[in-house]
Amino acid sequence: MLNSLMKRDLEKYLNVSKKFHQIKRRARCETQNIDLLVWTNQRMLKWVRDIDLKEYADNLMNSGVHGAVLMLEPTFNAEALATALGIPSSKHILRRHLAEEMNLSVFPRLRNRAGIGGTVLEWFCSFLDGRTQCVVLGDFSSSPRGLTCGVPQGSILSPLLFNVYVQPLGEVVREFGTQCHQYADDTQLYLFFI
Repeated sequence: MLNSLMKRDLEKYLNVSKKFHQIKRRARCETQNIDLLVWTNQRMLKWVRDIDLKEYADNLMNSGVHGAVLMLEPTFNAEALATALGIPSSKHILRRHLAEEMNLSVFPRLRNRAGIGGTVLEWFCSFLDGRTQCVVLGDFSSSPRGLTCGVPQGSILSPLLFNVYVQPLGEVVREFGTQCHQYADDTQLYLFFI
C-alpha cells in the first residue's frame, strides 16, 4: 500500500508534508556538519564559532545568511562570507582559514572530488561523528570525552579519509611549480635549483 501512495496522498491522508521532512533533516544537522542546505542562521553561527572565529560570529546574526545561500548562490563564496562576518581584508590568515574551512572540509571533498554522496556520504558522517575517547591505564579508566576532530585509529576508512583531507596540499604545492609525493601522513617535496 505505501508503495502506491503519491506525495499528495501522504500530505492529504497521513499529514506528512514537505515541512515534516525539513524538520527531520534540520534536526540531524544541528550536531553534525552535514546537509548544509537546511542550516539555519543559528546553525551557521554555531559553525563559525566551532571553526575558531567566535569574535566574528555575532556579525552574522540576523543577516539572512544560511546554508542554502552558501549552497545555491554561486557568487556567495568565502570572500563574501568573510565580508558578512566583518573580517577585515587585512586579516589574510583568518580569511584563508575561513576559505579552507568552507571549501575544503571533508564532506564537500567526499561529495565533489571523490563523487561520494547519498547513503554512502551519510555512512562516512556517522563514522566520524559522535566519537568519544578515554584513557585506560591498568584498572583505571578516565571518563569518556567527546571528540571534535580526528578519525579512529586502526580502521580501514581512516587512511582513505585522511588522503581525501590532505589532497589539496598536493594541489597547492603544484601551484608553485614544485613536485611532491605523499604517503600516509608523510609529504616529500622535490625542489630543483638551477
